[in-house]
Amino acid sequence: MRVTDPQGIVVASTGEDLGLSLAGQEEVRRALAGEAASVLRERTGRYHGLVGGLAGGRVDGLAAPERSRSLRIFTAHPVLDADRVVGVVLLSRTPRSLADTLYGKRWHLAGLAVILLASVGVLAWLGTVAIGRPLRAVTALAKRTADGERGVMTPVQRPVVRKVAELSEALTRMAATLEQRADYIRDFAAHVSHEFKTPLTTIRGTVELLRDHLDTMSAGERERFLANMDAEAERLSRLVRRLLDLARADVMRVTEAVVTDAVPLAARLAARHGAKATLPPFLPVAMGLEALESVLANLIENAGRIFTPFFTTARGRGGTGLGLAIARGLVEAHGGTIALLPSERGALFEVRLCRPGAGSS
Repeated sequence: MRVTDPQGIVVASTGEDLGLSLAGQEEVRRALAGEAASVLRERTGRYHGLVGGLAGGRVDGLAAPERSRSLRIFTAHPVLDADRVVGVVLLSRTPRSLADTLYGKRWHLAGLAVILLASVGVLAWLGTVAIGRPLRAVTALAKRTADGERGVMTPVQRPVVRKVAELSEALTRMAATLEQRADYIRDFAAHVSHEFKTPLTTIRGTVELLRDHLDTMSAGERERFLANMDAEAERLSRLVRRLLDLARADVMRVTEAVVTDAVPLAARLAARHGAKATLPPFLPVAMGLEALESVLANLIENAGRIFTPFFTTARGRGGTGLGLAIARGLVEAHGGTIALLPSERGALFEVRLCRPGAGSS
């Protein structure tokens, strides 16, 4: 910091430049004219850019040994007495470099680094507690389920992270679905083998009888045995067709928007079976005509142990016991539900199907 008189001569200074004339500096000239001014210069020495003279002479290029090349800021403010400039205060400083600044803040930065590392450690620990442990628990349950254990997959209790809870619930539902499907396939295979075993045994026994006694049988006996074989073969063919219908109903995915008025179809089926129908004038449903006819026909023709595959009270008339199972598969494939309701007489079914374009029952 330097203070000059009205002629720009240094009269006070924090350095060793008393008597130096600074009147030639731009910022000093402007300050002597009453205007505060600041300039930025590149410095090569202690007094770079200063050209002045002592009281008795003039010194050009007075400079200290050169330090690092950098910038220096000069700010000059006039000193006023009333409206008259009686001097100038000149401040100058070299801005600190980035390295100097960082070095001066080294302890602050070190403290900040310690805080950040501690924060990362705390977050890692919280992540392990909130995410790692529940995921390890879910993984262990999933492995036990994959190894064949049943009923072990349960939702994680009070998880902190919502996504972990959703994953646990989804895996639990998936495991339950797979177990139900496995039970269904096992029971289905047992029923199929039983249903096929009886006609196959009959056909095989008839073939053996014909092979051993064909020459000694009368024409009527041969015809009776052949009729039995034909009836059992027809039963097998009917079972195969119904199994294919059931398989298609179980895996059906409805991709087209179809609309059927259920009223005329239900009236026609009721009349065919000698039943009375109470119907509204118009009842559109989001199901194709063939699928709806199969559902309603199976409901009218079947009763007993509802929806149990292969159970039938009309086996002597060619019943396969698959009609209601097919009806349920078709209804569920179209987003609906089917259920048996309590009734004083007969069978009362409730079928809920979506209205066209509304997505509601």
